[in-house]
Formats: sequence, C-alpha cells, structure tokens
Amino acid sequence: MTGRPDRPVPYAREHLSGDTPWRERFPDAQLVRGMEGGAIYRAETPTGSWVILDEGTMVEFLDPEDAVLAGVTLERYANREDRDLAIAWRLPRP
Repeated sequence: MTGRPDRPVPYAREHLSGDTPWRERFPDAQLVRGMEGGAIYRAETPTGSWVILDEGTMVEFLDPEDAVLAGVTLERYANREDRDLAIAWRLPRP
C-alpha cells in the first residue's frame, strides 16, 4: 500500500500524430511540466477536463515505423480533481 489514491481512468482517450495542431483545439492549455521529449499540459473545455501528453518532439528522431508511438495523447476526465490526480501520477515523486 503506497498511500496514493488510485490512478483515475480517463473518460476518453485520443492519440494524434506528432504534427497534429492540437493547440488549435486547446488554445488555453496550460503547461504543467516540460520533460525530455515532450510536455504535459492541462486544459478545460465545455466537454471536460483534459490532460495533454505531447511527445511530438521525438517524432523527427524515430524511424517511420516507430513514429506512430510518439505524438500527442489527449485524455478527457469527468472533472478537474480526476484530471489533476492523473497528472500527479505522471510526475516524479519526491
């Protein structure tokens, strides 16, 4: 038992290619943390609370058959609390 709450499950998940202009869909997305190869963002829309995992910067370094693994993952959560908990699960623990 780690004392951490269970990781929330996204209501919906989409995977986009690294060159998809996701910022047009989420113009107010806020950077949570940059990391090697990408970044984590959070956003609010009328349809939900979103986690945006942008790993698109790695696409140019990968072989074409592996490039599909990189890109942008959009995860929609029912509320901000679940979204923020999902982000916390992705960040390194002190």
